[in-house]
Amino acid sequence: MTFRQDYLSLENEFKDQIEEDNEKLKIPSFYLPNVEPKGKVDFVLVAMEPSGTAKEDGQPHVPRNFMASYEDFLTQFCLRKYLCRDGQSCHVTDLAKGGMPTAQAKETRNWRWPNWYPLLQQELELVAPNARVIALGDTVAKFLKKQEENERFQHGLAGTIPHFSRQASVARPIAPQLLPKQYDRFSKSVSIADIRRTAEDMMQGREFSESRDSILQGIPNNLSESGRQLLFTYKCLFTVIRSDSLTDME
Repeated sequence: MTFRQDYLSLENEFKDQIEEDNEKLKIPSFYLPNVEPKGKVDFVLVAMEPSGTAKEDGQPHVPRNFMASYEDFLTQFCLRKYLCRDGQSCHVTDLAKGGMPTAQAKETRNWRWPNWYPLLQQELELVAPNARVIALGDTVAKFLKKQEENERFQHGLAGTIPHFSRQASVARPIAPQLLPKQYDRFSKSVSIADIRRTAEDMMQGREFSESRDSILQGIPNNLSESGRQLLFTYKCLFTVIRSDSLTDME
């Protein structure tokens, strides 16, 4: 089979696991597909699970995961600009693929994640056999490190970046405070236009024809100080993950 056929077959397994989650936990989780990789990638960013609710028919409100909010596109911009270099790519995924409200996710995570982990392993074997794996947030990092200790996570963890949620925003000022001169130069090099261009470029497909305008309306007119801090934090961490010098911040 082709790479795409293998990936679509894996997506069917994701959907089967969601049905099992719903049956055993009595929760209405839904499948929100990630951006489909075109082939094997160089990096993988692993998050927790999609958050939110579905439409009345059980379908997601947006076509793809990690392509709905301002924070999503701040992160996507950094992945493209500061992590991947020419010819490189990054696959963004979740440890569990069933979307649900945050409160339900926290309550059921201890049961769901061990059941989803074998599917994440299959996904990494297909999409990222030689990639560096990055955890989005400490919760995912702790889970993956535990698997690594039990010799069930062969890739190893290349690094962890703070989650982009507002709840985790306390981490955003740390890097700017440690590297004030670099942050000052960096702040002048980025604008909200960069984020908007990233969003527009990623939403060119037909599947975004109905949601594109509303998603773009969610991007503010100006790049906030907190947003700049998040971009700078991600740039610093991606520089370290790439094993480059942290002093090379130009």
